[in-house]
Amino acid sequence: MEGLPYECAGAAVMLVQSFNRTAEGESWHDVRRFGEERGAQIEEGRVVPSPRPTDIPLYLGWVNSEPAGLERIRAAICEGLTPHSTRCVVPRRARSGVM
Repeated sequence: MEGLPYECAGAAVMLVQSFNRTAEGESWHDVRRFGEERGAQIEEGRVVPSPRPTDIPLYLGWVNSEPAGLERIRAAICEGLTPHSTRCVVPRRARSGVM
């Protein structure tokens, strides 16, 4: 575990965030297998403790998230404009709906 040399971590969390659960079926199975190897039953939308002994407690989880639509992307980009900015420029990839 990366935090151990610094003695700063009271717990560790491995959280997988999926933006397309259907397309990530293989990843979902891999994460579940990883949890099973550590004695944990990973469920969508929950963080669960790993019962396998470790130097610090380990928690595992998987969450599903909807990808942001074009308007949300535009709002996030344009929100940070300075008062001197005259227009909001959205990256080409965002204009095509792919991010």
